[in-house]
Amino acid sequence: MKNTELLFDTLGEIDPGLLPIDETETEPEVGSAGSRAGLRRRRWEVVLAAAAVAVFFLASTAAGVIAVRFRVSVADPASVSEEAEDGGEGVIGRLRELFTVWIEGWNGAFVTLPDGVLETLEGLAVSDPDRSEKVYLGEDGSVYDSRTPEEREKAGESLLFGSWEDAADFLGCGMLTSPLLSGAGDGEKIELGYNNGDEAHRGIRSVHLWNTVIRSGARCMTSVVIPLNRESVEAYSGGHSTNAPDARTGEPGEWVSGQGFDVLLMSYRVGRDMFVSAQFEHGGIIYRVIVVHPSYDTAKEKVTEIVESMR
Repeated sequence: MKNTELLFDTLGEIDPGLLPIDETETEPEVGSAGSRAGLRRRRWEVVLAAAAVAVFFLASTAAGVIAVRFRVSVADPASVSEEAEDGGEGVIGRLRELFTVWIEGWNGAFVTLPDGVLETLEGLAVSDPDRSEKVYLGEDGSVYDSRTPEEREKAGESLLFGSWEDAADFLGCGMLTSPLLSGAGDGEKIELGYNNGDEAHRGIRSVHLWNTVIRSGARCMTSVVIPLNRESVEAYSGGHSTNAPDARTGEPGEWVSGQGFDVLLMSYRVGRDMFVSAQFEHGGIIYRVIVVHPSYDTAKEKVTEIVESMR
């Protein structure tokens, strides 16, 4: 196992008028500018409290169409509040899932990476979950890594790139990029991790990349997942967790971008910030862009601009 993180925030649409603004602080967001020490969350199992479930079919427009079906489970806000009242031990706080997304359908086609790229990825060091730098959050299994990306790279657990274009050139698999996702002055480097297919880690083989940039006062978080086998698809799960009792989310929505991408959208508010998340599959690669801003309109406009610019 080279890097065991397989949890990703994802998806939906909400009426911002339904969401009260909470002026209290919440836990650091995964990959956020406020957590540039490199907090990363990992969860192998997700406990679902589903009030509503929606299923979406997403089909790539690339040659060799790959069909993906996402299933979305939205937690009942009342159950989130009730769990908050229970308390719970944890360094950062007890996290409750607002919504979860997982893959129900995949047609069996996977990206093939060049042999040299795979050799490099398979040479990355094992990420030891017992390292003292990592903080556990109790029974839900979430793990935060307090090291910086540079420290993880130095430990041989990941690779760093100066831009998404550089990362795409290294992988050589047709990954989409956008000039809006890097080179923003204070933008972080792109970090690349790899999951090995050994038996101890469920045979999962996948590549995942992520970074955060600040544009026009909005925090833009991007992650890419490249599943390399069936086990990685089955293990994929995502959503958003928080310790804020009044955080709210709504029903998933769908949007077709100008390039023809079928995009799954979700908006949710935590504290004073509105999160607008967009996720889609193209050519066997799963993309997710989240924009965070106090204004729903600003966040929605920026996430739309980013997705529309991806080529």
